[in-house]
Amino acid sequence: MAVTVNYNNASPELGIYGVYNPFMVLINYTGATPFYLTYKIKVTALNNTTVVEKTVSPTSGYFAQVNPLELIKQAFFKSEYNGTTEHSQPFSYSQIKIEVGASFSTLQADPPIFAGYTESDTFYVYNGYELQPTVLNYRDPAWYDTFPTKLPKVKKTLHLLENDIELLSFPSKIPDSTGTVLDASDLITRYYDSSNSLLSTSTIDLTVRPDLTGTAYWNININSAFPATALYSKSKIRYAGGEGSEDSEEITIYREECNPKQDRYRLYFINRYGGSEYENFTLAATKSYNIKKGKKIQSDGINYKATTFADIQNINNPNLQEFGNSTSKNITIRRDYFKTQEEVDSLAELFKSAVVIMFDAVNTAFPMIVETSTYDQDLISQNLYKVDVILLYANNELQQIQWL
Repeated sequence: MAVTVNYNNASPELGIYGVYNPFMVLINYTGATPFYLTYKIKVTALNNTTVVEKTVSPTSGYFAQVNPLELIKQAFFKSEYNGTTEHSQPFSYSQIKIEVGASFSTLQADPPIFAGYTESDTFYVYNGYELQPTVLNYRDPAWYDTFPTKLPKVKKTLHLLENDIELLSFPSKIPDSTGTVLDASDLITRYYDSSNSLLSTSTIDLTVRPDLTGTAYWNININSAFPATALYSKSKIRYAGGEGSEDSEEITIYREECNPKQDRYRLYFINRYGGSEYENFTLAATKSYNIKKGKKIQSDGINYKATTFADIQNINNPNLQEFGNSTSKNITIRRDYFKTQEEVDSLAELFKSAVVIMFDAVNTAFPMIVETSTYDQDLISQNLYKVDVILLYANNELQQIQWL
């Protein structure tokens, strides 16, 4: 007598899964005929031992199906913003343990008894999804058995100002195609000149960083100081474990040749992988204010405390008063021509993101709501595009109540 689970993969624990992608477990029972059969599934986020349990009834014979990640999606995973300092994001990437057991009776006259959790598997899961055909329990090959391993970043080529902070999100651990767990060990940055000749290499040991800990997305600034003759840099994460190591894909950074004439606005947002993404807007911005009227209250306009006819009724006691008026503040930010289709496509991530932070010219951070829901790719020439983005400041304004 046994409970069996099927995750649609021969080696289900290998690779990294998106919590928002379809992820199902097919449960079955083999052995002597059970009575009053039900299954129990237990899902644990190992980062902080968040536990969710659910009872599942068979729907066809002894078969039952359930999405175990759905149980813990709201209880554990969330989009995180932790400022501009280098940090860990444990709610963006975690190990998830899934256990399955059965309750049944071998005799119809006896009540069912839970036999305990007899099947257990542990998965690496990130707070996001893949843009892929609908495949149950999908694993991107670059997070499974194809190297260089994938990074949770949409834009792989960046054009930054010298003082821009660009936090690269990356998994602190990855399981390779043999099941060996590799740990993030080094950030390797190579600098090249205009003839594509290697100038120098910088290596940062990630294992001695106290601010980067645990199974999580780690975030580290990759916009480092360029050597004098460098044109661009390439940064990658090296993972090590067992007797070998594997490298991630590379992120290329070019420096803008001069500072913008207008104030720079920089947006931070969470991409579809739950990682950090940024975009600069360096053309003239436009701010606007929208005044919303509150509730109107009628009165007779009479001041009953007046002692003279001149004070009985005046403009300070109108017949109609309002309270609850509020102001909303919008800003339209613009940027110069996009250089790659990758940059244009990344705007879709901005419009869908649950977390959007805007940094102004002096790097003051504001939570924002993106009000632009569509954008046109206006072809100017040679595949160059311009885009305007309308944002609403998300801070609530205090409301005054006016007494009659």
